[in-house]
Amino acid sequence: MNNAYSDFLQTIGDKFNSLIGEIKTDYNFDLGDEFEIAICKALKIILPIKYGVCRGTVFTIDNRFVGDDIIIFDQWRFPMLRLLDDNNYAQKQRIPIEAVVAYIEAKNTIVLEEGHGNSLNKAIEQATAIKKLGRKEMPLNPFAIDNIDNFLGAKMPREFPQINNPLYTCVFTRGVRENANSKMLDSSIIDRSMSGKVLSSEGVCVDLFIFNKDIVAFPLVKDGFFSPFWIKDVTTHYQIFKKENVAWGVGISLLFLAFESIRLGCMEWKKIIGQALDMEGRSNVNNLNKV
Repeated sequence: MNNAYSDFLQTIGDKFNSLIGEIKTDYNFDLGDEFEIAICKALKIILPIKYGVCRGTVFTIDNRFVGDDIIIFDQWRFPMLRLLDDNNYAQKQRIPIEAVVAYIEAKNTIVLEEGHGNSLNKAIEQATAIKKLGRKEMPLNPFAIDNIDNFLGAKMPREFPQINNPLYTCVFTRGVRENANSKMLDSSIIDRSMSGKVLSSEGVCVDLFIFNKDIVAFPLVKDGFFSPFWIKDVTTHYQIFKKENVAWGVGISLLFLAFESIRLGCMEWKKIIGQALDMEGRSNVNNLNKV
């Protein structure tokens, strides 16, 4: 019996592995930023065209900011805050938080030992910072949601976010080491090493982990898969799945699934204009065309 959509997950996984392999011939991933650039280029090819991909920082209207890795945003509705070439991933962009669909913390390798700049704990802290930053929550719109639980009550199934515009967060890496000087761990050792680890920062959890081309971890409720999101007080644990060459395919498909549930709000254009013209708080403005 054939798998769903003619082995769609395997096809995506193979394509992504191939793209990473091709890009690696041009870059030395050990230098740092190059792995992020490779992920951006691969995502740009695979993601639907409405989604922009860049490296950079997420900003709020009151000038709070987080992040320095990969941002996926709705490029059809929102501008970048720096007018740079969107295909030059060495350049860092500034993306308004209202536009962000997903944030990816990408590390060439992750170190299990605490205190290292590329430690697993540090990656989790950086990936969840955008959720801690917060943005204006958009209430559920029953006319825009396919899998709504109660049309009149506008309530999603409890395994999904109860807002229209949740943020999706990921940690992507090519491999895992015990410490900075050790060799890459075998997939079976990574599987065992993750058992019992706390994969959260200040109670905020990442939604998706890819630990190498064979290992992916995402949220479950008891023994069932219901949603790509980690939902506080509902999700019970991460399940680590180990299967050769499928992690990227599963991970990208989980991104697609998350996008199906995300309906972004609007930028606060009136407030932006008001700030620029020093009009905030003024009840009357001179009108040259009074009648």
